[in-house]
Amino acid sequence: MKKNKNIILTNKIKIVIWDLDETFWKGALSEEGIHIIEKNISIVKQLTDRGILNSIVSKNNYDAVKEILTELNVWDYFIFPCIDWMPKGEMIKWVLEKAQLRDENTLFIDDNHMNLAEAQFHNPKINIAGPEFIDEMLLHKSFQGKDDRNHSRLKQYKLLETKEENKKFFSSDTEFLVNSNIKVEIFKDTENYFDRIFELVDRTNQLNFTKKRISEDELIDCLKNPDFDNACIQVKDNYGDYGIAGFYSLNKQLNQLEHLIFSCRILNLGVEQYIYALLEFPKIKIIPDVAAQINNQEMPFWINSDDSEKQTVTKNKKRKKYNLLIKGGCDLEQVAHYLRHENINLKTEFPFTFKNHHQLRSDCTLCMRNSVELNSETKDRLIREVPFMGRPLFETEVFNNDYDVLILSLVNNYWTVLYNEKTTGINIPSVHRIFDESTGELSDYFPTRGIEYNGDLLKIFKEKYAYMGELSPEEFKANLKFMRERITRPIIFINATEVPFTDWENTPAEARINVSIERIITMNRILDDFIAENKDCHLLDLREIVIKSSDMKISAFHYRREIYIKMAEKLLKMLEDFNDSEFKLKRIDFIQAVAAKFMTDIKDKIMFKIIQKNSE
Repeated sequence: MKKNKNIILTNKIKIVIWDLDETFWKGALSEEGIHIIEKNISIVKQLTDRGILNSIVSKNNYDAVKEILTELNVWDYFIFPCIDWMPKGEMIKWVLEKAQLRDENTLFIDDNHMNLAEAQFHNPKINIAGPEFIDEMLLHKSFQGKDDRNHSRLKQYKLLETKEENKKFFSSDTEFLVNSNIKVEIFKDTENYFDRIFELVDRTNQLNFTKKRISEDELIDCLKNPDFDNACIQVKDNYGDYGIAGFYSLNKQLNQLEHLIFSCRILNLGVEQYIYALLEFPKIKIIPDVAAQINNQEMPFWINSDDSEKQTVTKNKKRKKYNLLIKGGCDLEQVAHYLRHENINLKTEFPFTFKNHHQLRSDCTLCMRNSVELNSETKDRLIREVPFMGRPLFETEVFNNDYDVLILSLVNNYWTVLYNEKTTGINIPSVHRIFDESTGELSDYFPTRGIEYNGDLLKIFKEKYAYMGELSPEEFKANLKFMRERITRPIIFINATEVPFTDWENTPAEARINVSIERIITMNRILDDFIAENKDCHLLDLREIVIKSSDMKISAFHYRREIYIKMAEKLLKMLEDFNDSEFKLKRIDFIQAVAAKFMTDIKDKIMFKIIQKNSE
């Protein structure tokens, strides 16, 4: 076979982007039809076995392409397939941005020389080739990759793909990160992870802050040097386990980072800033270009860490860490940032927005009770049959008692409604009011809020379930009692204000939560009586904080920034009282948290405006 001398590749290829018509297959899908090239399917699979990714950029009908490639059992081998009628150069740029890869590590294959030229115009360092190069690809030194027959690299990028899809259901990047439940573990036994650490040092560019390349022998000396604090970092979130995704080496004598490296698979999670803050912002000489910035002020509040022995960082070992479990909705999501303190570890359970735009909220007392009382078979059946249910509704750590204090917002109980399964009598709570309360018929709830739904499933649901209205005060009290009997830790409850909300003109349809003042007063009284009757139950009373209508925003359960700050101040003061002299709030910490949150919100607003402008 004669080799194509026009193809010059000097970098390792990490992703191959395929055109389809007259490239991946013969013919044009939108015209006379296509003929499958089996060899190309095999090449895609062999590249995946080598840890080399594959994607698609094609001017075609997305659904038609997906159907064909699914039948060929190859669709799932492609990440971020971009199948549209847009210019290909722009589509390639989009794929690389979403995959967090560089154009110099990319090969684009297309039969049209104009498409290849356009690809290079938008992605100047990209490698290009025609279909004639396909037969040479697996033999070329730039495509040797590394053994990955378990497809771990593909799986990591599929997680990234899922996350990117889910991002659009959140109002900001920060909200998405909070809901992702990002967890970091730090391992000091670095010799057990030598191969992975060397791979990060040798191959990583985008998130390699010092760019120091060292040999294997030099790395061994570094890891054994007692003057260096060395650790590798594992990252997990709701979407999966990213494995060992980072490494740092701190010269303790100079308090200077010699290495700070992370895999691009965790780009945009804030892990690099979290580790830098955890180390108390040591000196570092950053060599550009780096795909993320770090500063000596912020501690990303959306990242959680466990306090296992293998994860303890050397500093502040003697100080007791107070573990808080925070469970609630929008109110506590906003407050959480201001609770950052050197003595506090935060675990959070916030609403999860499902892939079809359904919001899953497990902060209803009945939802938490169901997580204990229903068996696994019943849970699985409900998840399959009920259109607005998902596994996160049955997942909670409140009954594990693996924390020092539980902070629980109960406002969801004030407006959640119940549906009763007619055959079993099981009540299930939901934030969705899918039946018209006056007629009992299906309402326009879902289409009004832009929520995807299956009309047939809803009709079946209506036949099997009866609408029961709001959670009754009696049930609310019984559920609180059920929880108190099983939770051994102190609980700080958060109630609702009794000030009427009036600014309905500025409330979008999807955010309308109209609960009567009478209902709020009734539920507040139930909670007051319960706290008075039970030990280790405390109240953060919003009736003392939200005192006028202008304190609220969008609804009676969303507040202005200064209200969230006041809530955090009161919570921290309550924690001080719980722990006496062991825990003292440093005012400077709180001020820094407020400032960091303010800057984060500004960045989110600026980014949202840019996205809006680009989409116009």
